[in-house]
Amino acid sequence: MKKINFAAMICAAIFSMLFANGAFAASGDIDNSLIGEWNYEDILASEHHNYFFREDGTSSLFITGGMMYQGEAKYSVSDGKIHFTEYYYIDAIGNKNLRFDKVVEYSVGTDERGEYLTIGNIPGYTEYGENRPNMKFRRV
Repeated sequence: MKKINFAAMICAAIFSMLFANGAFAASGDIDNSLIGEWNYEDILASEHHNYFFREDGTSSLFITGGMMYQGEAKYSVSDGKIHFTEYYYIDAIGNKNLRFDKVVEYSVGTDERGEYLTIGNIPGYTEYGENRPNMKFRRV
């Protein structure tokens, strides 16, 4: 005769309900208003900054012009902040260099020029001694 383990069944049922209700969800979610490509043009430095936020929770930053830079990170959002983790940059010969994890404030809105994304203290900037709080990106 087959023995039924009721304690295991109850535990399995409880864990199923918790997972279904998101009790073990990641610390942040993905904000659909971020998904896509955003551009910031720095006319004085002749640079274009392109940020890509993807639905899978990954992001890329490409800077072209005066400074060449490529960064990659995982991200999530909560309470008006973007949480970047496993942030790394790719150097000129293709090596990935882990930099840091960082949390930055952000906002998405619309003004007379269209949609914008404002991000404060973007990873990769303050490490070079630059202080660029509240960069205003435009949706591409």
